[in-house]
Amino acid sequence: MYNYITTMAYEVVKTIRGRQYRYAVESYRDADSGKVRNKWRYLGKADSDQPPARRTRGVETRIKLMDAVERLLDRGPWSDTTVRHIATEAGVAEATFYRHFRSRSELLKACSGRVMEQFEERLKTLLDIASSRNDERARLRGLVVNSVSEPPGAAVIHALWTTGETGSLREQRQIRREHALNRYLKKLGDRGYVTLTDADVAELSHALALLLQSFAYRTVIERRHLNEGQYDAAATIVDRLVFR
Repeated sequence: MYNYITTMAYEVVKTIRGRQYRYAVESYRDADSGKVRNKWRYLGKADSDQPPARRTRGVETRIKLMDAVERLLDRGPWSDTTVRHIATEAGVAEATFYRHFRSRSELLKACSGRVMEQFEERLKTLLDIASSRNDERARLRGLVVNSVSEPPGAAVIHALWTTGETGSLREQRQIRREHALNRYLKKLGDRGYVTLTDADVAELSHALALLLQSFAYRTVIERRHLNEGQYDAAATIVDRLVFR
């Protein structure tokens, strides 16, 4: 975990395969290394033709509290994260916290719901297949490294794990990951990039889902990142399994 000092926060829109997505970017200086780093958080799809929907004050406050607890969890364990700390981080009174959430646990569950939304949006990018087989292989490698090194809501999932509440979330993520991979492999077959039977697709999507889950385990649960060679090895394994 980084011991960091926030320098600025802003919102950007990225275009990925013709679709626009909104991200909040928090730039901070790592107090240990002195390097400036960026933390990206997915906010949702961007619609350039429509102005963003206005949020009520209550919704804004709930979002502030969820953002605050995620920042705190990036810096320290759930056991040290009190309601007072969360309210202070969010810039609201402690009484305001209890107008929106009955407890820390209820707030954490709300965060887990948002994490699932981010996870599902990440999975959708699987289907933005490149226009050539070689480009798709390179894109897939990048997606694998990204999913292993920056799994959505890692700090929230770790907090849920410490409280014994990850069972249902883990199962949901695994089912949706496998379903997305199944659709992805079928689309690769439709493009002629791979040759797989329906049985191959079912078995491979199941295996890949388990493999990606195990790779992400170290980042999410052990809170340790792989080194560059290990990321490359993870991408190579998936590449060889898919484009064999």
